[in-house]
Amino acid sequence: GINLMTGTANDIHKQFQPAVEAWRKTGDQRFTAFGLTSLSLGAMAARKYDDAYAALEESLAINSSIGDRTGLANSYRGLGLVEQAQGKHAEALGLFRSSLQIFTELGARWDMARLLSEMGQSTFALGNDSEAKHLWHESLRLSMETHGMITAMEAIVGIASAHAKHTDNQYALQLLLICIDHPAIMQETRVRAEKMATELKGKLTSKEIKSAKIFTKDNPLEAIVKEILK
Repeated sequence: GINLMTGTANDIHKQFQPAVEAWRKTGDQRFTAFGLTSLSLGAMAARKYDDAYAALEESLAINSSIGDRTGLANSYRGLGLVEQAQGKHAEALGLFRSSLQIFTELGARWDMARLLSEMGQSTFALGNDSEAKHLWHESLRLSMETHGMITAMEAIVGIASAHAKHTDNQYALQLLLICIDHPAIMQETRVRAEKMATELKGKLTSKEIKSAKIFTKDNPLEAIVKEILK
């Protein structure tokens, strides 16, 4: 259950603290910044948002002073995720944009895909549905090009949520069914997709549900993605 999860998150957090202190002592700033970013992920999973934010602000300052662009982009993304986790979506988007700008300059398309999907989530939470769909489409296109299947699943679930909101229920279910059984989907994304799929099934006839299942079985992912991106 959740306690176990928080338990492991706490452990990760605790394990990284001495490592960060050790790196600090050696004066290796790049490793210290990397350690702080890793530390923040553990803190975030344990819902210690203030700790996560403080670690990321410090890693941002270090990356900025040593001119580590990738590190800087990761720090901005981390800060955005902390804000997003607390429902501060406008703040999250500002930070995500700073990160996206750097990753775009670096030509890091895999990272861009992941960020665009996360931006889609906050944009959708703010009620800007068509903009969110655009971000998810862009994310999906890039993640297919870079074989980032985890992100592709995130983006498709996002697109499904936009269709569900506009009562395009059968199509939304089709998209969710593709993701739920895909080996690359993250556990928490699957849980979200399954919850949404259950709600949709309650609004559809058994015939519509059956035809959604058949559609998913009969069409390979690449064909479905091509259709989505058309």
